[in-house]
Amino acid sequence: MIKKTNYFVLVTFLLSISCHYHEDNLIIKNNSNKNICYQTLTRSVVDGEYYEISGGGEIESHKTDSPPVRGSIENSIEDKQSDKNLYVIFYEWKQFDFIIKDITKSVESGKFQVEKYSNKELKKSNWKINYNEK
Repeated sequence: MIKKTNYFVLVTFLLSISCHYHEDNLIIKNNSNKNICYQTLTRSVVDGEYYEISGGGEIESHKTDSPPVRGSIENSIEDKQSDKNLYVIFYEWKQFDFIIKDITKSVESGKFQVEKYSNKELKKSNWKINYNEK
């Protein structure tokens, strides 16, 4: 009975660790004078839609953030159904509801700053992205 209990505790512990979000190696720095929000996305080669690949976030002026992920952003953009690019959409908090309603429409609307990075570009920049207000 004790072995079964120990086994149960060990399996529960391992599952709880593997299911939680952790920070990715991607760092986003807000070089503007206002708070910004962001979402990290990739585009499907199957249907052309944009999909979130991590939790987004809000970054205060002149601060940095690393998005929470379950796996890794690198693995998500290298997935066989991805177009092999990372897209980061930047917006203000008051626009959150619009963004979440339809990510693809938001990206394609031209109303928001969207940056596109290949895996090679991300590695070259040491996984650091600088947001500069346009």
